[in-house]
Amino acid sequence: MCKMKAFSVVLCVILCIIGSVGFCLATDLETYTNSIGMEFVLVPAGSFQMQTHKINIFGENIIETVTITISEPFFLGKYEVTQEQWVQVMGINEFTGTNPSAFPGRYNPVENVSWFYVQEFIRRLDAMDRNIGYRLPTEMEWELAARGGTSTDYFFGETADHLGDYAWYSGNSEGRTQAVGQKLPNPYGLYDMYGNVREWVSDWYEAYPSNTQLTDYRGPESGFWRVNRGGSWDYDAAYCQSAYRHDLAPGDKMDDLGFRLILYPVITPTYYTNSIGMDFVLIPSGSFLMGSDTNDREKPVHNVTITSPFFLGQYQVTHDQWEVVMGSNPSRLKGGTNPVEQVSWNDVQEFIRCLNAMEGHDRYRLPTEAEWEYAARAGTSTDYFFGDDAGELSDYAWFNYNSEMATHPVGQKLPNTWGLYDVHGNVFEWVQDWYGSYTDSPAIDPKGPETGSGRVLRGGSWFSDAEICRSASRYGVGPDDWGYDFGFRLALSPE
Repeated sequence: MCKMKAFSVVLCVILCIIGSVGFCLATDLETYTNSIGMEFVLVPAGSFQMQTHKINIFGENIIETVTITISEPFFLGKYEVTQEQWVQVMGINEFTGTNPSAFPGRYNPVENVSWFYVQEFIRRLDAMDRNIGYRLPTEMEWELAARGGTSTDYFFGETADHLGDYAWYSGNSEGRTQAVGQKLPNPYGLYDMYGNVREWVSDWYEAYPSNTQLTDYRGPESGFWRVNRGGSWDYDAAYCQSAYRHDLAPGDKMDDLGFRLILYPVITPTYYTNSIGMDFVLIPSGSFLMGSDTNDREKPVHNVTITSPFFLGQYQVTHDQWEVVMGSNPSRLKGGTNPVEQVSWNDVQEFIRCLNAMEGHDRYRLPTEAEWEYAARAGTSTDYFFGDDAGELSDYAWFNYNSEMATHPVGQKLPNTWGLYDVHGNVFEWVQDWYGSYTDSPAIDPKGPETGSGRVLRGGSWFSDAEICRSASRYGVGPDDWGYDFGFRLALSPE
């Protein structure tokens, strides 16, 4: 039963229109230089055709064409990361020493760096530039950028006749790296995409999927080797083509192996507080890899795109907020700012109906399962939004290791990078969807099955072990069922 309270509220959302990259720079900006002089070029969104080779049961080589789409523009390093930049970030330390490169040169690309060393470089650079994040490009982002809008073997044509004008490779390198940026750039203004050093990308190496279309594909969830792209000073022309790919163990280091980075914004959240003090964070649109539920860690991930921004509760709904709307408190352990619990999915629907009636609209709802995981991950693909190490979970979550078998006031642990608290632990969170198997195909704004016997719970709780608190963990529970650790947070659709 609703606790009636008559009032009206006008939600005025002012969005920072910052282009589809979501970066607070001038909308016509096409380049950016960071604090240590690394230059980045804006690569437009787009598609390209990729051919895959598969052997059928008769031993025949079957060529299939896949359309690859990158849905958002991104900033990519204009040059490969140089030795000077490496030393500026890494300094002299026990982890890497000084300059690991076999061919010293201030403006030569850094090499002899493993994929793991690159992650440490990124971590340190992130710490230096607080408002900017860095990562390796995905394999598909790298190829889209390298092609520069072309469909030929090289961005300058089908043959390698002019490769020497654009790349340092075995035919002209004199057996070593050379200073970046001396050859001609590709149509997007990127230098040394072919040759000089091979470049690490983020993906695990595996045969490409058989899909005819892939959007924002990020590679398999796990593997033994990481992909590197682009050819090097030691490679023949045939290995410098836009589509050519190589694989190495992530711990390998070679004197023709380096990298370039993608730059992305660390999103400054846009907040809204409603009439009863519920705080909401604006979640941007975007894509992510969803999947690998608790009961099947080997289940393939699938690409999901969320096409519209939405507001999501910064915190789980509290006892006080429930009482304001409903006039009672069903929770086992009373505490005003603790998350409400012992509420079923159907109870939550009544709360939503009452809150919408109080504010005179119908924009409050539960998030879909895809929206919840997208927001919880906040741009990450690891087990938790902070990484893969469950040993760090206590900094971010109340779970069975530290909860003392009770809920705790919301917002006491560290938030994710989008400003959301307690997405791991404290209480499980109801979402809108019926529970069912995932599709293994790309999906746009999925809403789950049309019917089912259970609704989805996400996020883990004070009673859960660390495994259950992963971003991908999910359970199906009857909509009339409640538990000592069942709660929720709300989504709010912008006007």
